[in-house]
Amino acid sequence: MTIQMPKIMGRALRTFGGRALSVTLLLTMGGACHLLEVNTPDVVPADNLNDPRALPTIRAGAIGDFGIAYTGSGAQGSGGTTEGQVLASGLLADEWINTETFPDRVQADARQVDPASGTWTTVFRNVARAHLSALNAAQKFRDLSDTTRNTGLTEMLVLAAYTRVFFAENYCSGVPLSYPNPDGSVLNGSQLTTAQMLDSALYLFDQALIRANALAPVTASDTAAKLQMQRFARVGKARTLWDMGEGADAVGHGSPRRRGHRSVRRQHPHDILVPDPA
Repeated sequence: MTIQMPKIMGRALRTFGGRALSVTLLLTMGGACHLLEVNTPDVVPADNLNDPRALPTIRAGAIGDFGIAYTGSGAQGSGGTTEGQVLASGLLADEWINTETFPDRVQADARQVDPASGTWTTVFRNVARAHLSALNAAQKFRDLSDTTRNTGLTEMLVLAAYTRVFFAENYCSGVPLSYPNPDGSVLNGSQLTTAQMLDSALYLFDQALIRANALAPVTASDTAAKLQMQRFARVGKARTLWDMGEGADAVGHGSPRRRGHRSVRRQHPHDILVPDPA
């Protein structure tokens, strides 16, 4: 009995000790698993965007929205491709030829577009989203950057103006414009005729050109950026004038606005207003 007791006690210690070790390991591993549980929000908090360091991200988002609206995206694969305005207008004008069986594109190619089409509704909404995104980014650059050094405001105004040109060139008269409110909500504007839409685009191109001319370059790269922004705005203005039937002015690529000419959207509080030079 005395000889067997140490063996029994050793066996018990090994058994209970192993269980205790297993419980300890499980608790430790269970706690370590929480290290992998991190917060990954898919929406950037609005407060984080009111900082100059966020401007590159805001700019990239606006350019991305414009790219989706203009060229579309094939990122979802052949079963979920997002058409852009280029494809939509190209099919309608026979610049592109449909060679498949997807009904929405077949209808566009035949000039029998269904007003209820989800495909072309998405194209329109993407252009509207790009317009709103560019205006919002323009306001951020105006508020958070030195607009005499940073080209962001000019660039965003030009992108917003181009979306208005797309509306005027590709859709029937009566397209409404939306504007960003300071609190992040969206103001749905009234419908504009084609002439009003082009006039509205011309106004934004003029505003962009004013900002581009006001840039104060310090380095050679700054000078190059200023010239690039001036050309960007002038080409857009020339295209708008051409659409308005003012070919002679369009040839000037950004000639001064005719005296007494005012945009129909000039007094809208959500447009970026810049005083005209004296």
